[in-house]
Amino acid sequence: MQAFAASNPDVDAIYSACGPPVLGAIEARKKSDPFKPGLLLVGFDALPDEANAILAGTETASIAQFPKKWAPPR
Repeated sequence: MQAFAASNPDVDAIYSACGPPVLGAIEARKKSDPFKPGLLLVGFDALPDEANAILAGTETASIAQFPKKWAPPR
């Protein structure tokens, strides 16, 4: 995360295609936060740990998906 931030200092949002990487990004930011204030951090899957991070203010949002609700009945 620190190497990414050093080479991309103007990043204002990070999107993770699933929950675990965004949780890793949150942990990395606790050690050293090279990003500017207001970084949007969005995950995918809405894992319980992500919900806790959103409530704690360390994750901006997460996308919950429910594929069974999307598919038409067979």
